[in-house]
Amino acid sequence: MPAAPEMRFRIASRAELEFGNRVAQWVSDHIGGNALATRLARDEIDGALLSALMPPPPFDLGNGQSLTFTYCSDPPEIIEGSFGALPFAVELGRLAGDPSVLPPKRGKAPHLAIGKDAQLAIDLDVDALNAVLFELWRGGFLDKQLAAAALDAKFNADPIVQELLSLRISPVRLALPPVIAPAGDHLRMSADARVTIVDGPSTTVGRVWGGLDFTLGADAAHGDARDTKGGSATRAGSGSDGMPDAIGAIEVDLGALELSCERTVTKLAPCYSDLVAAIRGRGSEFHGALSTAFAAILTDIFVERRLGASGLPADLVIERAVPRVTASGGNGSLHLDLAASLVPTLH
Repeated sequence: MPAAPEMRFRIASRAELEFGNRVAQWVSDHIGGNALATRLARDEIDGALLSALMPPPPFDLGNGQSLTFTYCSDPPEIIEGSFGALPFAVELGRLAGDPSVLPPKRGKAPHLAIGKDAQLAIDLDVDALNAVLFELWRGGFLDKQLAAAALDAKFNADPIVQELLSLRISPVRLALPPVIAPAGDHLRMSADARVTIVDGPSTTVGRVWGGLDFTLGADAAHGDARDTKGGSATRAGSGSDGMPDAIGAIEVDLGALELSCERTVTKLAPCYSDLVAAIRGRGSEFHGALSTAFAAILTDIFVERRLGASGLPADLVIERAVPRVTASGGNGSLHLDLAASLVPTLH
């Protein structure tokens, strides 16, 4: 989607002063109290709305890399008395070795309406999610997260592995960026990874194909689904507190797992099928750990983020992020309802 570095808005507002005292009202009318109140209100409203209708702030990935969002060319959508939606896009870098490699595109996706208890919402359709994953993979962020998860150390230290198996594995790394696609009423993230398998004197490169199934929110079908243009959108609306905890809204399960070994550079063969079947059979054991891990990622990205602009007395601080998923017609999107409140600006 072509990027538009600047978006212009015109916001009209008017304020009136009314006093219960006739003398005070007469003084206000003669010194232009309404005009003064309008000017003060307009400055505050303009700044607050423009801060709310901005793309999410850059997410610092470390080592000089950040995930950056920008405006896209689609027009904003304003539903009077309800919400405003602003389409935005993910800024993509290029692979140094092959600049032609880019994430897949599916096009227009269904979006959910902002939750009644949310002040802000973000919709990331499948194209936007794949763009985000591409950037996280391109800069090595995902491989660092895999290394931090220490899957190899947990496998190698498992008592059953220690007692019954001679093989050990290296840290897992991603050969290609993960890709998200709809799978029925949920989303599936598929990945192609590499792992070194040491079994006694032999060493083999294993190719791991895996899939994680994401079910978010109680029931996406209960939301008010609608189509909007663009890769994603931020929404600002009115609401109150009382949103559910983000961790309780996420369910992540192991949806697929296959392993092949490289007999030669160009020849693959299934291997360790009994081991792979045993890991698949223990998929329910991964449910809690995977769900908690991805809830923590969402919390790290969004919760306690401050949205504001220079000169404003208050910032909008995100307190909770509650995800929902909608999928329809071979496409889908991740919807995040954000509970937020105004707090004084830090100086």
